[in-house]
Amino acid sequence: MKNLQLIGKNLVTKTFNLFEDIFAYDQDQLSIVGQKQHYILTNLSYALLHRSYILLTLKDNTNIIGKIIKVGPNNKIIIKNIDTDAINIVNIPDIFRTDIA
Repeated sequence: MKNLQLIGKNLVTKTFNLFEDIFAYDQDQLSIVGQKQHYILTNLSYALLHRSYILLTLKDNTNIIGKIIKVGPNNKIIIKNIDTDAINIVNIPDIFRTDIA
């Protein structure tokens, strides 16, 4: 009986260590949950068609809030920043996460 409890305890600790290794995240990233490319493209197309505001979190931990003006060539989008009325050109592969307001 004691041997069975010891095996169960070892199994639980090994499982915990495995999950800890799988779900470990990078401390340098702003968010631990990135999005897949098709979710990013879906949110970008929704924001473009409905003229809604979008929050982009880039892979270098910068944030851009604004409206998408145009989709440019070579996987680039042009965004009008809400704060400064500046125009930002963003590469789509550089986007880590999108959120629609």
